[in-house]
Amino acid sequence: MAKERLLIVGDSFATPYPNDSSIGWPLLAREHYKVTNLAQAGVSEYKIFKQLKSVSNIGQYDFVVVAHTSPYRVHTRNSIHNTELHKDCDLLMSDVEAKTFTLDPAIRSAKGYFKYHFDPDYYQDVYNLIRKEINNLTRYVSTLHIDHFDMALPYAKEKYRLDLSSMWPYYKGSINHYTEEGNQIVFARIQERLKDIECGNIGVKP
Repeated sequence: MAKERLLIVGDSFATPYPNDSSIGWPLLAREHYKVTNLAQAGVSEYKIFKQLKSVSNIGQYDFVVVAHTSPYRVHTRNSIHNTELHKDCDLLMSDVEAKTFTLDPAIRSAKGYFKYHFDPDYYQDVYNLIRKEINNLTRYVSTLHIDHFDMALPYAKEKYRLDLSSMWPYYKGSINHYTEEGNQIVFARIQERLKDIECGNIGVKP
């Protein structure tokens, strides 16, 4: 029997990690599905939207998994990180504040933006609009929306959802932000929810 086709989009909670050795849930998924993974580490909701927009025929997939990110990531064309994994990374206040090399003009300008110009209300509204558009783009495909941040929950209105925000703190690790055990649990819950979608069971599960 041919494997069902699964499209994954999202941030670092869904990105295949270098030297993962199949510990992360996105690689575990390959054992059960034919996976196309477009997720990028550290990206904003806007870049997740663009991942979906890059797919010419989303109807070719049996399932889509969307790993949503924080509402407060600021889109940028120039990452302040220098690793291959985070080459597409957008700006987050905590990441910028952790950078101590203030002679770098990119870091200095980012710090100045967060200090003098950042408006959380604006980013909340934009995030809400983009989530609605992501939901619209995937309306004809069986889609599971995953949240890891409790701050994103007020904007999570999609039909099929998996809320992992209360689980993640207990299984924090270095692969997709989870331990090996955590990744196994995440994938098991994703697989369970995809089966629920097939059967038409609606609702949110922790």
